Amino acid sequence: MRLLLTLLVFSAPAGASAQEPAPPSAPGGAIEALLDSSVAPAGLSERLSTAAIGLEPAGEPRISEAGRRDEPLLVAPLRLVEEGRLDAAIATPDHRLAAETLVTRRRFAAGIRAEQSDQLEAWCGVGETRRGSRWSPAAVCMVHTPDGQANLGVPPYGIGPWWLVSSLTFSNMDHRAPRVSVTPVEPVSEFSYVVSFIRVRNGEMRLSRRLIGPGLDERRPAEIPLRTLDAPMEGRTAVYHYDGLELTLTANRYLDAVTTTSRRIAPSVDQRLAAEGGLAHALRERAEGEDEGPVQPTPGVIGGVRLRPEALVVSSVPVAQGGALASGDMLHVRTGRVSREVALEGSMNPLIRAGAIAHQVEVLRTSPIGARSLSTFWCLPVSALTVFGRQDDQQTCFRRRRGRYEGIWPAAGRNWLTTTDRTLTPLSRYTADLPVEESETDLIGAMHVRFELHRITPSSVVVRVVARHDEEDAVILTVSRPLENGVAVLPLWTHRLVLNISADQATATLSADGDGSGLTEVGLYP
Repeated sequence: MRLLLTLLVFSAPAGASAQEPAPPSAPGGAIEALLDSSVAPAGLSERLSTAAIGLEPAGEPRISEAGRRDEPLLVAPLRLVEEGRLDAAIATPDHRLAAETLVTRRRFAAGIRAEQSDQLEAWCGVGETRRGSRWSPAAVCMVHTPDGQANLGVPPYGIGPWWLVSSLTFSNMDHRAPRVSVTPVEPVSEFSYVVSFIRVRNGEMRLSRRLIGPGLDERRPAEIPLRTLDAPMEGRTAVYHYDGLELTLTANRYLDAVTTTSRRIAPSVDQRLAAEGGLAHALRERAEGEDEGPVQPTPGVIGGVRLRPEALVVSSVPVAQGGALASGDMLHVRTGRVSREVALEGSMNPLIRAGAIAHQVEVLRTSPIGARSLSTFWCLPVSALTVFGRQDDQQTCFRRRRGRYEGIWPAAGRNWLTTTDRTLTPLSRYTADLPVEESETDLIGAMHVRFELHRITPSSVVVRVVARHDEEDAVILTVSRPLENGVAVLPLWTHRLVLNISADQATATLSADGDGSGLTEVGLYP
């Protein structure tokens, strides 16, 4: 099994046009004031993109007075904000980093869809990965795990230089090595943001933009192309902005070369954020300041069910495989009613009917190397056109993502209880607003929840938590607990469900001496 970790950054898209203003954030703070200022559009998007991967200016941009096709017109020198050297070598069976390797710090979160994630720290540099019997150069990251050790991960498909790693996979989750300390160094790696002339066509001047930095082989730099820019022309002249500089580009009569003049129309972004240490420092401090610490799931909540341990009735006799160890009637975590009709973005003219009943689901997932992600979403029926006419029962779950609600079709559960945040069906349904008026009572109705003995092995006991409503079952959670001296314990926050195993049967007892930990921290969702 492979785990995907995704880089946490605050970034404008790398290909965003330098001529378009960055969208302002909420008021407050030096960065927000910068984005709201009248001179913010002057080449800010490129600085946001390079700052988001930890790069800051290493000097004034160099401007060429003239250039032909693919010749640089602007070269902006950059350097890493945080760079160091490994104090010792570190290796796992499939990946390794040598002592003295130059590395840069990254922070990753488990899962790209999680609303809130525990963050893992990593240091990335040029290492080696095993391919069969050979070792080959590769971008390798030393990821700090909560157990005080480290694992080594690589980018998916081995794509990208070490300073641009944005996601990681691991060949084996259980591989661990002692962490290696990192000694800070003065920035020694050289980077450049380069703008070049390409051509003139249809009243527009096309410019190429690329980022150049160290590659896996120190003799060959890595060159990352960014989206080309088509700058509108007046006559034979176009204008390009970068970090407060305005470049006037004038094509010659043959339209195969340009001359350049430049003037500064605003202070550089880093000069305006000097008190915060520059843009890259300010972005990093803000991202770290927004980290609210470890993910905290809601006590007693399992998916869409609010479990009350004290309301469980324990079986008075030993239970064999498939039997109920304990059971009780439980309510949904939260339900609500949609106050008005909502037209969704997407194909098949989807919409949410006014009066539709929604239930809330919370899913906690823990990765094998210790990062945890928490997703919360509303699930409700959606109406959409199909080959059979309009259908009003397409169960869809919506979660907040990038300022709006994103819809998914859940891969498991029932229309009265979604049991997972996973989806097997691509779906593009979005809305800026989801007007759910929460109810003080359960609008769907109580479910009968049972703890079902699923399997007994020599070393563990597997229990399934199952809900039943309207003669239908939905598996909520699967829990595997170690068997020690014939006893397995299921944590239930304020209580414990203790299972005594004898042969192929289990006898359950419920005790009110829980330590606060719950099933979601040890169980697996469908």
